[in-house]
Amino acid sequence: MGTVSAIFIKTDKDSLRKEITEGEFKENHGLVGDFNSAEGPRQVCLMRKEDRTLVEADERNGLCFPRFLETVQVEGVPPELLNKDNWLRIGDAILKVTVVGKKCWPECEIIQSKSVCALPKAARFLAVLESGVIRVGDEVTPL
Repeated sequence: MGTVSAIFIKTDKDSLRKEITEGEFKENHGLVGDFNSAEGPRQVCLMRKEDRTLVEADERNGLCFPRFLETVQVEGVPPELLNKDNWLRIGDAILKVTVVGKKCWPECEIIQSKSVCALPKAARFLAVLESGVIRVGDEVTPL
């Protein structure tokens, strides 16, 4: 149905994110060792590679573009499988889509120009329902 194309971790507030080949995803927490992981509905950020490509091709100066980064990037997953409340098996873990989209900032150049930005709808947030290891290349399967 699709595969994991990348996994990213940021170990502290001031560090750059680093691409890793696998990560341990802990129930009700997110990626172990990731600065942004915590309890709640936004434990893991997921984006389709197809959407990230659109964002990167956008030549406008979106406020979030350089700082909003996904934890898990998937490829070949239809957007309708990433709707709110959908459950996914990714590698050994089971996750649930809890939030679709992200908030835009009023001071963003794109929002001020009343243009459409791909990023707000492309971002998905998930909760880890069952712990497990996720690796680059793992299948993404709807449950």
